[in-house]
Amino acid sequence: MLQFGMLFTMQINQGGCEIVKFIEPLYKNAEEVDWRISERVRHLISYYSEYTERTESEIVDTFLLNLLEDEKFLEWIKSKRSNKRIAQHLEIEHKMGDE
Repeated sequence: MLQFGMLFTMQINQGGCEIVKFIEPLYKNAEEVDWRISERVRHLISYYSEYTERTESEIVDTFLLNLLEDEKFLEWIKSKRSNKRIAQHLEIEHKMGDE
């Protein structure tokens, strides 16, 4: 896979044809937040960011989105009165089923 800046990636399939896939923006509607986190966690994020050659924001965003794989959390959302609104905010309507 070849990357050309942040515009698109190119893959060559088995037939030798190039497939162009455009890259979506990472931070749609991103805004700064003011959270208090421990020094240990700040260091962890910083070092992991250095290790992966990603920004600290990308690290936090990626790891927190993994919370959407927690089945108990999804069940809790389903039990809430405003579950459709929550699912829409979190863009997980497909995980909520037809309920």
